[in-house]
Amino acid sequence: MTRLRVTLGVVALLVAICEIFALGAIGARIGGSERAVGGFPNPIGGLGRVFDAAPFEAALALAGALLALALVLVSLKAAANAPEKEKVEKPSEPAPETAAIRLLGVLQAEGRLVDFLQEDISGYDDAQVAGAARAIHEGLRRALAERAKLAPVVQAQEGEEITVERGFDPAAIRVTGNVTGEPPYRGVLRHPGWRSEGIRLPRALPGSDPNVIAPAEVEIL
Repeated sequence: MTRLRVTLGVVALLVAICEIFALGAIGARIGGSERAVGGFPNPIGGLGRVFDAAPFEAALALAGALLALALVLVSLKAAANAPEKEKVEKPSEPAPETAAIRLLGVLQAEGRLVDFLQEDISGYDDAQVAGAARAIHEGLRRALAERAKLAPVVQAQEGEEITVERGFDPAAIRVTGNVTGEPPYRGVLRHPGWRSEGIRLPRALPGSDPNVIAPAEVEIL
């Protein structure tokens, strides 16, 4: 919009200049103006006689010049007062380390994952560990379902024979066993793998420490 107004102002200014020279041309036509250096008509010298000899043409040219000058002033004023568009800043993506900490915080909040992994379970029997693992599993499964959209890398069942084609991505498919020669390989799918199709992490509070996985809990007595 600002560029359009400036362009309109420049066009109007050129029209004004042309109108002023038109006045000089009218004066030259009736013999009342002198020519300036370079052969261009003098727009000032014969203005008085122009109005005397050709009042309608002179008034029309002058009106056009005043209108053009008015357009210049309005356009320049509008361009000066036009507010600049504010840059819309997109929320920045968290750094990989920060995103991993947030995800770990979600798993801690929902399933006490960090507590479980940091606990020394060597003194507990299998039944006690299994009982605790069931509750942790339920919380972690719920958190994963709410925050992450997952899909298998290979659309096949475990134990099914598949072909690994030439040009496969080693980050997506890991071949094991008797690997010789060049692909394609024929083998048995032992694990379909997982890929992320989207993860929704909670936003960090402004000014909060991004390295905190879970806050300390203090009960006030």
